[in-house]
Amino acid sequence: LCDRRQRQMCIRDSVRSLPSPPVHIRTQTACSPAKAYFSGKVRLPVMMTVGKVCAGAVAPCPPGIPLIMPGEVVTIDAARALRDKGIADIPIVV
Repeated sequence: LCDRRQRQMCIRDSVRSLPSPPVHIRTQTACSPAKAYFSGKVRLPVMMTVGKVCAGAVAPCPPGIPLIMPGEVVTIDAARALRDKGIADIPIVV
């Protein structure tokens, strides 16, 4: 009984430690990355950026892979994913 209970606990703990699934976000490009990156920018809370153009790569860690790149329009799905990954604010083209 103890061994069985121990195995169940190990399985449960290993499932909890699995990494979150990858996030797939469809984006729309509004301008070139260079134009967005070198333009005037302001940082706004993530959920206020929907429909605006991102001014810098936003990459939650881990894994450090950008979810949105400069020049892309921030969608509601992107904003929610960034919020869920702990990103509070992002740079937006003025």
